[in-house]
Amino acid sequence: MKMWMFGMTAVLIIGAAVMAGCIDEVVDPDLDFAVMDVMTNSTSPNPESVRADDGYEFLYVKVRIGNENRDTDLTVGPKTFSVDDNGTTEVRGKFLANMDLRKVDSIRIDPDSEKMVWVIFEVPRDSGMLYIRYRGTLDEPLERKLPDY
Repeated sequence: MKMWMFGMTAVLIIGAAVMAGCIDEVVDPDLDFAVMDVMTNSTSPNPESVRADDGYEFLYVKVRIGNENRDTDLTVGPKTFSVDDNGTTEVRGKFLANMDLRKVDSIRIDPDSEKMVWVIFEVPRDSGMLYIRYRGTLDEPLERKLPDY
């Protein structure tokens, strides 16, 4: 009985050690992104083409997202990104759009590859957002400065 308990404990410890590495890669992926372009528009991407609320506009930020994991694909949604003015206003992403500016719910990035996507935010008009952040990891968010728009 003691030998059986010792064996089960060893299996659990080894299993936990293996899973810790797998979970770390899935939950805290190696990702990089770069801001390629920024523009504003009063309507959201097709097919809905929703107009922005009064006093707001849609901020379109084209990003290149790279999945640097060797074995794990990565799914990215709009709410993993946020923009802020380095002060009081922080806005989460509202939509993702492909390069044809058609709305998509999320994108899947294969291991060791990259994709380009538009991340769309509904921001106060003339707010002057300065930074975009990716918050999909356990570590500190990845931050990039936005060009003037």
